[in-house]
Amino acid sequence: MLLATDRLSRINGAVERAHANVEVVHSGGEPFGAILDRAASDPFGGRAVDSATMELGFVAARAPGLVEGGELLVNGVAHVVKGGVQPDETGWLKVNVYPKA
Repeated sequence: MLLATDRLSRINGAVERAHANVEVVHSGGEPFGAILDRAASDPFGGRAVDSATMELGFVAARAPGLVEGGELLVNGVAHVVKGGVQPDETGWLKVNVYPKA
């Protein structure tokens, strides 16, 4: 069963308020809460590289026009979006980011 758009919006807002652990700013707009997840990443099967992947989750409408290579301020630190920017059917967006050099 599909949920109505207004219900999805309320659910996403509740998740954001309850679980946000960073503050994000896109294009000088208003700050919004996001969920930052840092997970180990090893593209070579545990033998060559051990690095961290940083993934941000938030309501896609908070960052209109965000594209790969776009910049987000995460707790005041510039980060670059890596990979595609495609929200899921609920309007939630997950993007990989890395600190801007």
